[in-house]
Amino acid sequence: MPFEVLETETKHNRPIMASISYMRPARKGEPKKGVKPQLLISIPTALSAISKKKFFVLQLGKGPDRGKARITGQNAKSKATIEPKCMKYTQIFNFGFVPLLGDEIAGQEHIPVRKISDDEFEVDLPPWFRGGADGK
Repeated sequence: MPFEVLETETKHNRPIMASISYMRPARKGEPKKGVKPQLLISIPTALSAISKKKFFVLQLGKGPDRGKARITGQNAKSKATIEPKCMKYTQIFNFGFVPLLGDEIAGQEHIPVRKISDDEFEVDLPPWFRGGADGK
């Protein structure tokens, strides 16, 4: 009887994923009371470390790009831009409170991420984000 090679997923052939969450900041495991949730998107440095831009803005897709978001590098600081925090293996984009999503929190989820250019990344949004974007 012949043997068949099984497909496996290891750290070397697994697709690169980002993470997204919309949670209230916590201190010692307890969420702070009266604090608004913050949108955090983490992108592995394997994709994001090459970027020359210092500031980034979050853009929500419309029409055929509905359900996607882009994180785009900017040259200058403005009200809409943020500066990501660089960790050893990930770059964390803290976009703060998003009025479109309201006060409902959502835990961390892993989502597909694509590199458009050295300074632009596209992520597929989870259902809870799309629900807020659709106005439901």
